[in-house]
Amino acid sequence: MVGIFIIVFIIMFLIPLIKQLRIRHASNKTLYNNSYLFNDFVLNDFFASEKYSVKNLSDKSDSLHYDFQVTQISTSINFLIKTIFVNGDARKNMIKWCSDEQFSGYYNTNQTPLFILIGVGRDAYLPDELYLIPFKTIPSNIINVSLINQYRVMRHHDVDFSEH
Repeated sequence: MVGIFIIVFIIMFLIPLIKQLRIRHASNKTLYNNSYLFNDFVLNDFFASEKYSVKNLSDKSDSLHYDFQVTQISTSINFLIKTIFVNGDARKNMIKWCSDEQFSGYYNTNQTPLFILIGVGRDAYLPDELYLIPFKTIPSNIINVSLINQYRVMRHHDVDFSEH
């Protein structure tokens, strides 16, 4: 009788739990891979090397986690970039780009201009759409995607960061 109970327990509870854990692990791995690929795109393709000096900060383990420190060569303006990639079509969604704690930290400690670079599409290394949003225009850690069209940019687009 105990043997039957153990078999039923395994079938009813453990197998579905293992399946859920595998799905979560695969999802987290995909998010990590997309983040890595998007940062690679930003570092190697978005900022043209003749116009910008880019320092990768994504390996640093601080609580705010900036991804890049960038200097626009023509103006010597320094700024920070926080990246996020959204898989698929996000135009009708809200994007949570950081935690509440990180947002407060960015808001309270940011002396250097901060921009949020959002990539949207199917391929993190070649996103369909890019949005470069000045942090000072963002009211919270959640961005309404319908309000960011004015910040759409193209690859190698020469942004005048002195305006922000």
